This record gives sequence, structure tokens and C-alpha cells, in this order.
Amino acid sequence: MYSMYFNKWWIPVIPDKITMKINGNNKTVNLINNGEVNIIKPAGLTDIEFDLLIPNVKYPFVPHGPGGFKSAYYHLGRLERYKKKKKPFSFTVYRELPNKRKLFSTSILVTLEDYTIKEDVKEGFDVVVSVKLKQYVSYGVKKIKLVTNKDGTVSIKQTVSRVNQSDKISVPTTHKVTENDTIWSLAKYYYGDGLKYSPIWNANKDKLTDPENLIVGSTLTIPSLKE
Repeated sequence: MYSMYFNKWWIPVIPDKITMKINGNNKTVNLINNGEVNIIKPAGLTDIEFDLLIPNVKYPFVPHGPGGFKSAYYHLGRLERYKKKKKPFSFTVYRELPNKRKLFSTSILVTLEDYTIKEDVKEGFDVVVSVKLKQYVSYGVKKIKLVTNKDGTVSIKQTVSRVNQSDKISVPTTHKVTENDTIWSLAKYYYGDGLKYSPIWNANKDKLTDPENLIVGSTLTIPSLKE
């Protein structure tokens, strides 16, 4: 069984196919008399593509998420808001077998690159939306400062204006849930990895019915990873 979320927006019908392309930045160059060599560089941003079936009818095979059945008008409105906000959001896919055995999960910060709405008579009143996402990585401005040493030489001191939030946060602590929080975004914020959500879930089972449904305004315990 699969569950898919954009932040806290629950996708009613999981796509038949999800394509995740991890792009490479390696560069091939020609050396004089030595032929080609491959210069290995850090991996590029991940591209994610899939088609969403958005039902306009309450089918028996379509589970209802929080708040009950939502028509295509509601889901298309959510997509439009993600595009207009111009902000990254959490894309999460939660996978498990029918016996509740966990497989693997995907939790990644992305931007909505573009989406195409397709209406086909074969789909009846339903809508198909082709979605393209791209991984988002936080970045900061590098500042260069020239420092004159005692011997008269000049050296360069480099600083970065933005640092990883998880490097500054100490746990255990508590967190008051806001509208856009997900258990994966909390794990990313406090631990630096969205897939390390299990300690948060285990520490708050008395407050949560499932890891995907966080109650706005509630206070969650954020344990250390060793607990």
C-alpha cells in the first residue's frame, strides 16, 4: 500500500508509475594524447514525474482522506496554490505491504515545476494531471573577506550566511504543530533527514492516530535519535 502527500495534502489515487531521475553532473573532457576522461562531480537535483488521476466521483476503490471525499476542483486548487506560492514543499511517499510491513519511504523537499491538466472522454468526468517536480536544496550567499596577516600577506576568509538548521537545534525538545507540518518535515528539521521520523512517531503515539495526521496546535515530543 502506498500513501502520497504534498506537505499535508493527501493524494487520493496513487499514480500507476512514479519516475525519479537522479541527475548526474559528471563532465567528460579530452586530454591531449590521453583520450577522454570523466571528471566526477556531486549528483545533480532529482526530477520526479507522474500522472495523477483526480476523481470527480466517489468510487468504491478510492479511499477518503481527512475531511472525506474532495472533488477535482479542490485538488486542482491545491496544485495552483503550490505553483503560485513559489516555495518548496515536502513530497512524501509512504510504502508498506498489506501486512503493514514497512518497505521504504521517500521524503524530499521539492518545487512544482509544471503540471498539465488533461481531460479525456475515456476518463469520464475524472481529470488526469501530469506533474513535474524538482528537488530543492537550500543555499546561502558566500561572503569573502580579505584578511591582512602580520607578515603582510593577504588571505581569504569565507563564510556562508545560511547554515543547516539541524546543526543549531538540540534535542530532546518539544514542537507545537503548525498547519504545514508533517512528521517527515519535523524529522528533516530536527534530525536533518526526513526518513528518520520513527522516533517522533513512537514518542507521540498517545497523541497521534497515525503518523500522517498531525493535529494543528498540539505539542509533540521530539526525542533524541538515541531514544
